[in-house]
Amino acid sequence: MTMPVVTYPFQPCQRLTKAAAYSRVFEQTQFKAFCSGILLLATPAAASGGCLNPQTKARLGLVIAKKHVRHAVRRNRLKRLIRNSFRLHQHQLPPLDIIALAVRGAGEIEDAKLQQQLVQAWARLAKQARQQQKTQRAQDAGSVK
Repeated sequence: MTMPVVTYPFQPCQRLTKAAAYSRVFEQTQFKAFCSGILLLATPAAASGGCLNPQTKARLGLVIAKKHVRHAVRRNRLKRLIRNSFRLHQHQLPPLDIIALAVRGAGEIEDAKLQQQLVQAWARLAKQARQQQKTQRAQDAGSVK
């Protein structure tokens, strides 16, 4: 008996593509997680076109500046590693718009170390979002009474 193959696609509707989406995350950041060289900024997802139900999926945007990662090969490697990590952990994330922002020294990190730290960062973002949802529900329940 063959085991079903589980795929975790990274669809176009899971990418931040418009400047307005990036601006919204930068201006309304509610959650932050840091792993060496990468800062993750996130805000609850906003409705947008493209997906059948955009509120159910996390979306990712990348900001890998040439100033912080000089060589194009390293910038592309970093983007590929972040996208792949997001793709594998997207099912654990609530509907968030996330920006991965490279900081100084991001291109010098070893792949294995970056992968390990990204796993922890995704978990921290998910935990922060769940905690905020719980407090929001408690406040809503308190205001209804």
